[in-house]
Amino acid sequence: MAGAFQSMHSLLQILRRISFQLRRENLHRVAFVLLVLILVATVAFWYFEEKLGFFDAFWWSVVTVTTVGYGDISPATLAGRFVGIALMMLGIGFLGAFWGRPGLIGLMPA
Repeated sequence: MAGAFQSMHSLLQILRRISFQLRRENLHRVAFVLLVLILVATVAFWYFEEKLGFFDAFWWSVVTVTTVGYGDISPATLAGRFVGIALMMLGIGFLGAFWGRPGLIGLMPA
């Protein structure tokens, strides 16, 4: 039980550090917009691509915004493709703005 508490405490410390760094670098708004963009794209893709479940739509959104593009899930409808185009164009910009700061989570000196 003590080990689980210690792990949870360590995780909370890491999350606090990330939160502080986001606010210090003034990136908390970018992170919020990126999260909202992924969630909106997930819901839209799930709505337009009727054969997919919600988690599959979420998976596709994350894979698309990070430009990984596994190809295991792809849009079959025209509306789904438009969602993909919008996510690609907006997502890479916000993701680049978010991760483009070397001192974001203390991995490198700012």
